[in-house]
Amino acid sequence: MTLTQNITYINTEDSLAAQHFTRAFHNTIKDAYTKDRDLIILCIGTDRVTGDALGPMVGHMLNDTARIGPGATIYGTLDRPVHAKKLRHTIYNIYTYHKNPFVVAIDASLGNSGSIGYLTLGQGGIKPGLGVNKDLPKIGDMFITGIVCSHVNDMQTTRLNLVVKMADIVKIGIMESLKEFDK
Repeated sequence: MTLTQNITYINTEDSLAAQHFTRAFHNTIKDAYTKDRDLIILCIGTDRVTGDALGPMVGHMLNDTARIGPGATIYGTLDRPVHAKKLRHTIYNIYTYHKNPFVVAIDASLGNSGSIGYLTLGQGGIKPGLGVNKDLPKIGDMFITGIVCSHVNDMQTTRLNLVVKMADIVKIGIMESLKEFDK
């Protein structure tokens, strides 16, 4: 686990990656989230491109669980992905139908070849589609990204194993961290 300019990097190849991610997620969210806000988990991406499926995979995994923390609402699953064409409408719905939403934005990202397999998280928003030259709105009070490849041309051939491993670590970290808010 590495902290750089308030961004935490977690290598998913580390045998303790899930524990490191859980601790980092918990420390980041506890400093920013309060129970008087609606907690939104916004999982961005598409199920049509393996390298862009991290968000929908996390949403799917969280949606399959019985309960997520303090009544979190999940947007973006494998069945109902929030991809570029749906993002603006989804953001509108979040800010229209939720009380003072606290948005955790989750998305896949590009990075240098030495960073592939790393999860990043921190406070603040992300600008989805930036790596593929899409002009989409910035979103999030907190972000989680998974560096899945180094070039946009590799998104289609990103290993599903990498995406599932990342999604599982993120799911575990969110579930474990949000248990604390139920106490």
